Amino acid sequence: MRTFTLLSILFTLSLFNNNLSAQCIDAAQIDSTMACLTINDPVCGCDGVTYSNGCFAENYGGVTSYTQGACGGSLNDCCQAMFDYEVIIGIAGYTVIFDNLSSGCYTDQVWDFRNGDTSQAFEPNYTFFATDIPATGRVEVCLSVSNSLGTCNEQVCMFIYLNEGTTSCVDSNVISSRPCPLPVIPVCGCDGNQYDNGCIASTIYGIAAWHNGPCPGNASCTAYYSFDLVETLIGFNADFTNLSAPSGMTYLWDFGDGNTGNLESPTHQYNVPGDYTVCLTATDTINACTSTFCRVLQAKRYTCVDSSQIDTMPICPGVVYPVCGCNDVTYDNTCFAAAAGVQTWTLGACTGTGVSGVVGKSSLLRAYPNPFSNKVNITLQHKTTEPVTIWVTDLAGKRVALITQNDAQNEQFVWSADAMPSGCYLLHYQSGNQVGVEKLLLLK
Repeated sequence: MRTFTLLSILFTLSLFNNNLSAQCIDAAQIDSTMACLTINDPVCGCDGVTYSNGCFAENYGGVTSYTQGACGGSLNDCCQAMFDYEVIIGIAGYTVIFDNLSSGCYTDQVWDFRNGDTSQAFEPNYTFFATDIPATGRVEVCLSVSNSLGTCNEQVCMFIYLNEGTTSCVDSNVISSRPCPLPVIPVCGCDGNQYDNGCIASTIYGIAAWHNGPCPGNASCTAYYSFDLVETLIGFNADFTNLSAPSGMTYLWDFGDGNTGNLESPTHQYNVPGDYTVCLTATDTINACTSTFCRVLQAKRYTCVDSSQIDTMPICPGVVYPVCGCNDVTYDNTCFAAAAGVQTWTLGACTGTGVSGVVGKSSLLRAYPNPFSNKVNITLQHKTTEPVTIWVTDLAGKRVALITQNDAQNEQFVWSADAMPSGCYLLHYQSGNQVGVEKLLLLK
């Protein structure tokens, strides 16, 4: 009798959670073409995800309600994802032996090798073949742990150095000009600093490993700043704007050139061109809280368009979020601007005519049913003579599945999302010069 009662309770809770998920996310209101302002005013959606502001929560997440402020870490209070690895060099490539060091209340694990392959083994061995290894010899691997009760949902990502011996937390070689998504999905870097998402942690600050969720101890106070850099006759002048919270704390600036300061929003002159890591430490003596935020400031001349970074066949989302390049050309989004070799841009279209990327193109794909519960069918809506590549990312831009690559034969595809949590995903495709993105809503 006890067993029957327990099963009845669990079944009732499951129905209750599914109803909450359906009520929380409204697929009809999702509009990833909405041009939301990049104001950092975090809100916590009813789906437990932190968005940079209410506009992103409503239009990109489809959430029907949210509360002001970032979400707490309740989903990973009882578990922590962690792993180590050993690399063995073979004839075909590099075999990585993974050591699962996760702890807590998790029951399931999913390894994502960031190339379309995944594994649910506890400690898999995976071979990166020599023909598929990047020139850097560095690949990214993520481990996610969870349980069916919803009390554990934690992820750790790490760069695996296949032919290098480095295991340092910060690797300047990871830093790149790849644009990062705007939604705030906080991660805690191995350096103890909190970043808006994993892309920002790695590509801007060179962080080689991070956990999802805010850093412990950063709940009461958060150090953060922005800056404007202007070239002068004797160097570069940086105007810093302190955005730390709460206000009224004491501040210590390390300008990265051997100088420090304690003003709230200082100005600093760099006479020697170079890259400087500027750190702000904010201390709240009342709440006994200290937080440090660092970012790289590039005090050096640059050309507006770097021809070495031009990508004539970019894989960019079809989301229209116009930016104006320093060359006075309007691009559909930051990805297209970066693919054109543009080094800096501002939000919004240029005041002139400019050019645009993929505005007005009809979708190549049709996905149904949408929303879906575990599998979604993907069909080519019209014939194409070019090979098709189809993949899926989450809202943070992280690829979660590779559906097909350079496929010139098939017109029907299926994505099985059994291992993925409920939420909004983006279905990307490229066929020749045509690229685009469609929204997918997974409700379990």
